Amino acid sequence: MNTHNYKNEIVLAILRVISKKEKLSQRFLSKEIGCSLGKLNLMIKELQKQKLINVKVSKDEKKKSQFSYFLTEKGKKYKNEQMIDLMKKKLNEYNELKSEIDFSKSKSIDYDLL
Repeated sequence: MNTHNYKNEIVLAILRVISKKEKLSQRFLSKEIGCSLGKLNLMIKELQKQKLINVKVSKDEKKKSQFSYFLTEKGKKYKNEQMIDLMKKKLNEYNELKSEIDFSKSKSIDYDLL
């Protein structure tokens, strides 16, 4: 897998989690998508720069910062495009594997006949 595909998969994972749950910690998000907290922090900043997400900071009753993440319209469109691309890739991969299995079955030797 090349680095570009890996980065796209992480971005898609981040956008998918944010679209389901707006108020979450970066620690939770990093565990959910399986990347380090530092890498996630960089990715969040990059997604903000690309205007795919907005981040709202508020304080809870203990004066602790809480972050809310929101997909922008651009972010929603990007997420959907990436999910469609991923589905196409997975479907092609499925079809290739199925063809290999079918080919292997057609070439198998029936050892009972020997």
